[in-house]
Amino acid sequence: MPSSDAILLGEDFISEHFFTTDATKESFQARVIARRKDWDAAEVPTARSRFTAERAALETTLADLTSPNGSTDPAGHAEAARTVYATLRRVLGYDDAGYHTHRTGPALAVSAPGITAGAPLVLIEATPVDAVDDLLEKDAPTLLEPWEPDETTRVTSVPRLLSALFVAEDGPDFALVLAGRWLLLTEKVRWAEGRYLAVDLQLVCERNETKRGGEI
Repeated sequence: MPSSDAILLGEDFISEHFFTTDATKESFQARVIARRKDWDAAEVPTARSRFTAERAALETTLADLTSPNGSTDPAGHAEAARTVYATLRRVLGYDDAGYHTHRTGPALAVSAPGITAGAPLVLIEATPVDAVDDLLEKDAPTLLEPWEPDETTRVTSVPRLLSALFVAEDGPDFALVLAGRWLLLTEKVRWAEGRYLAVDLQLVCERNETKRGGEI
């Protein structure tokens, strides 16, 4: 870094200048270095330490989610995708006892104990895709399984599920979509504006850039 082609900013999810500048203060790079310093000083497992421990295995399994001709096979790879997503939840720390989770099909709501007015974060399990544009097609069947919160509602695409969740009265503030090699992060207001941040996790695994201020 300071900028990485493994990270895509959709419609300036964050400021392009903030993301690309190598300024030592008030920049994405400065935040990355500060967080790395905190993680290095931590005496407990962190998202980074868990990721580095799983990196080699993730590199292989993420590559296996894509068929040889470069397309994806949602039905054939669904179980493999679920296994990878379970690993990613553990790496990110969302399987810790300190979180409360509730699943509705491909959507896993995550909150801290004691929060009763909805969960601030939802993790969405999507079909593995090669490109973010494939994930953003409004009517493509991009969910790993349909979202059916009641007998009259059936949603099969990631964009329509995000929109439905964000407009709900007790909907989440943030969503993290797991889509094979791609992770997509968005927020309630920013999603309505078409803004998101996406990370090519497979590329990050392949590069294994572990220096301070690097991708890992």
